[in-house]
Amino acid sequence: MEFQGFPRIHSIFYSVFDIIKGTVVKHQVPEASITNKTLIDFEAISEYVIPKKPLYKRLVTICTNGYKVMGCPVVLHDHEKYQHLRNEFRFNLCFVFEQNAETSSYEAIVRKLSRVFEGLELL
Repeated sequence: MEFQGFPRIHSIFYSVFDIIKGTVVKHQVPEASITNKTLIDFEAISEYVIPKKPLYKRLVTICTNGYKVMGCPVVLHDHEKYQHLRNEFRFNLCFVFEQNAETSSYEAIVRKLSRVFEGLELL
């Protein structure tokens, strides 16, 4: 089978867990592609973007509205640094593709970026 090229990334967004608001999108490219429901209904998938603890540091893929959302959620524990956040900081950097796109070539990239962001936060 001949290489067809890499699938198009429709959006990239960074989400965090806010103890008052729940899961929120802090940054997104293109602007408003996620928060204005241009591509996906974020509220419908937010519990998988910042999931329950067994899914942290695992590749999570969600299909919705004809798109595939892929991320690798992270939770960091530090009583002193995150005491205003219930002693932990939860975040996820997600990529959005067409639902039927072959995204296996991005899996290692998503995992690596998750570890890079974790390392930057720990500095």
